[in-house]
Amino acid sequence: EVLIFQLEGSEFRLQQTLSKHTQRVTGLAWSPPVRGQRPRLASCSEDRTAYVWEFDESLGSWVAFIVELASPRAALCVAWAPNGQRFAVGLASKDTAVCYWMEAVESWIAVKVGRSKASVVSVSWHPNSEFLATGSTDGRCCVYNVNEESMLPDPLPPFGELQCMEDSGAWVNTVMFSTSGRYLAYLTQDSSVSIKDLSEGPQAQSSKVRWKGLPFLTGAWLNDRCFVACGFDFVPVLFQRSNGKWECRGSVDTRAAPASPMARAGAGAGAG
Repeated sequence: EVLIFQLEGSEFRLQQTLSKHTQRVTGLAWSPPVRGQRPRLASCSEDRTAYVWEFDESLGSWVAFIVELASPRAALCVAWAPNGQRFAVGLASKDTAVCYWMEAVESWIAVKVGRSKASVVSVSWHPNSEFLATGSTDGRCCVYNVNEESMLPDPLPPFGELQCMEDSGAWVNTVMFSTSGRYLAYLTQDSSVSIKDLSEGPQAQSSKVRWKGLPFLTGAWLNDRCFVACGFDFVPVLFQRSNGKWECRGSVDTRAAPASPMARAGAGAGAG
């Protein structure tokens, strides 16, 4: 089930329970605010389905629209493009679905891109909505061209073409573009964080920062010079670029800050 809460005063009140999925919900994503467009929520599940929920003011409730994923395995993660027109779903079938609205059938249709050796567990859109990064459990972080003009009405090159690939050597938990799209960070199960400067080209080496604590599961860029990562240590950790080098600044939660430095930095592997 998906629970929708509404803030009333200082408290959240349950507004509606969305019950289309039959197995565990694995991903939720709000669409970016677009003028003239109703709020949208995308959900995906281990039941191999995805839905887009739109709030209908006349009904006072959320209405579900099916996504034609055509996936033989579980849907694992979902993210909207910054322009709010498409979204991507990472699949256990080792590929990624880029979904768009088809008015003729009043449904969301998926076009598959990429082919990993294992499940795709994280997806991230470039700020211009033309490139998509994926992270998978085979240790790979890939960037694909998903230009909308090359996608519709029928996919044509360069849509779906691989732009760069990084082999991290460990399960990728999260991928994320920086606010400008210059940097791509990927957080892996070996308790390290890697950052690639895309302005230096696909063959440029990634910078790797190793964390001596437990692995990170998710993160968020604050700007092009720093981001925060969180994971099994239950503390938000700040990473920052200074004097041309990425470094760990430690926990931003002073109550949980470690007493001694917890990370070391170095150069990582280049493009695979």
